[in-house]
Amino acid sequence: MLTFTRLKWGMVIVVAGVVGGTLVGFAQREASAGLKETHQVLINTTARYAQGAVGSARNSTSNLEYIYCRVWTTESWPDEVACYARQSGSNPPQASCVVLSDKFGETAKSINGDSFLRFVWDDSGECKELTLHQGSQYVPKAP
Repeated sequence: MLTFTRLKWGMVIVVAGVVGGTLVGFAQREASAGLKETHQVLINTTARYAQGAVGSARNSTSNLEYIYCRVWTTESWPDEVACYARQSGSNPPQASCVVLSDKFGETAKSINGDSFLRFVWDDSGECKELTLHQGSQYVPKAP
């Protein structure tokens, strides 16, 4: 019979059983290796960019923060991509851009709950750049 006991600092003691009246067990540290990054939404309206990790925005304690892109696809037109972001805080900045582009559409369709994204727009509000990072270091989106 195995029993698990969690101790301070993530140590787990696993008791494997009793052998000849002696308690047999071992201790191990829970796995916590690997780079972990949190990237809250950041908007710079002067430089016209917004960036952040989807999981960090979703897991934020602020109910205002978000970052995402949507894609509208039809047979007869290029993909219409619109990206949106809102920073947390009081009177938070918001940002959005839109573009008709199959290339942007392909990138936006790859966004998931573990993505970091950055979008850049021009003075007319057209998306000029959509950068997507996928990696194990980004905090996953929680429910």
